[in-house]
Amino acid sequence: MSERQVGPGSYVAPTVELGDNVVIGRNAIIDGAGRLDDGVVVGHGAVIQGEFSIGKETSIGHHTVIQGRNHVGVANEIGPFCSFGTQPQYPTRRHEKSTGRIILGNNNIIREYTSITLPMEDEETSVGDDCYIMSYSHVGHDCRIGRGVIMTNEATLGGHVHVHDYANIGLNVAVHQWCHIGAYAMVGMGSAILRDVMPFCTFSGGRSIMLNLLGMRRNGVKDEDIKRIGKLYSKFSAQEKVPKDSWYGRMVALFVEESKRGCYPPPGKPEVPGRSS
Repeated sequence: MSERQVGPGSYVAPTVELGDNVVIGRNAIIDGAGRLDDGVVVGHGAVIQGEFSIGKETSIGHHTVIQGRNHVGVANEIGPFCSFGTQPQYPTRRHEKSTGRIILGNNNIIREYTSITLPMEDEETSVGDDCYIMSYSHVGHDCRIGRGVIMTNEATLGGHVHVHDYANIGLNVAVHQWCHIGAYAMVGMGSAILRDVMPFCTFSGGRSIMLNLLGMRRNGVKDEDIKRIGKLYSKFSAQEKVPKDSWYGRMVALFVEESKRGCYPPPGKPEVPGRSS
């Protein structure tokens, strides 16, 4: 390791392993037990401490704090002033300390001032691959975010929220604890989500208004499958089981079966009760 790789005023603990071509800016602190893999770039004033693994070619912005147990995959771009690994925001158990971890997949973009908290009850809070999480977003304890998810500025996920693959959450959306956002769904800006949003639907104004045609096409769903999804929802009944003879039918059926809070209905359909209703 050459001296040029660690900026003035920075501290790297002897228990930290550095890969090749790691660059650390000024006044950064890298402490605890972990590894910065090849090509990692750490910005000025960043703090990384605890038990961590930062994957190849990942960049960490100025003054970002990563603490606790964290696994960060390869080629992630983490903006300035982000916070990963603070204790769960759980008022009734505020004195308990999390023993879980945060897992961030590969090729994600996490923009400035985003916060992701440690789990309270599950083993991990997780974000999949190829996600784009915009500024000031919050991912609460025990959340699971799938692949290819977009969270727009100031989107907030309460604890135990599950956002399925390729969902898109709009500006200033607030998702209540334990809610699920279905795969390929789109939640319009400013929405307050109190139930589960079903796969493939566009949600706005307190209800599902149409299929998310643009989102499905952007993420590789074939036109013939989109037509069949429309037919499936046109025949949908909360009292009857969804046929599982297609990938999208199985997805919708499993989503409804696992719903705890009940689902917002697909366009033109009555409410879908949850298991606890």
